[in-house]
Amino acid sequence: MKCFAAILVATVAVAPGSASAATDPPWLELLGEHARLIKQCDIDYIVRFHESELGARKFYEARIKCADGRMFDATRAGPAGFFEFKACEVKVC
Repeated sequence: MKCFAAILVATVAVAPGSASAATDPPWLELLGEHARLIKQCDIDYIVRFHESELGARKFYEARIKCADGRMFDATRAGPAGFFEFKACEVKVC
């Protein structure tokens, strides 16, 4: 049951300035900076986010919704470098 609760918490939408902001991983702030810089996207909310590890390498994934309605899947491998953004083309994503 604890695993289910952890998965549920990790996939719930995160609104900027929400009460959960204190427990959000620090890389979400960097994600917002990269979205503004690379895609001119002010994040309206984060649909979901996930952090995983393979060997000694961490992977970061998120789906974001911009204030202008665009949506992107963002990924980054490792602790350095920029997030890569792929436009979400499907209307029901």
